[in-house]
Amino acid sequence: MKFVIPGELTDQNTYMDAERANRHKAAKLKKQNTYKCAAIFMPFRLQQPKLPISLHFDWICKNKRKDKDNICFAKKFIFDGMQQAGYIPND
Repeated sequence: MKFVIPGELTDQNTYMDAERANRHKAAKLKKQNTYKCAAIFMPFRLQQPKLPISLHFDWICKNKRKDKDNICFAKKFIFDGMQQAGYIPND
């Protein structure tokens, strides 16, 4: 199966800056990103995948100004969104 999450997810630097500024701001960012990912998996929640699952991520960015390590931080939001949607059990 292939899932596409439109738009951008928050990168690690942005999230860490929000954490340092205000914990509520960081919590809001996490909630928004997790909900965005959960919305993608919501229609598939009844189609439970066979566990364990293997995932492959392709990151598409506007430009090369962001470090790859900062971008792949968004895996956290994707896994949490999959769990929140009921697609996978608690990790």
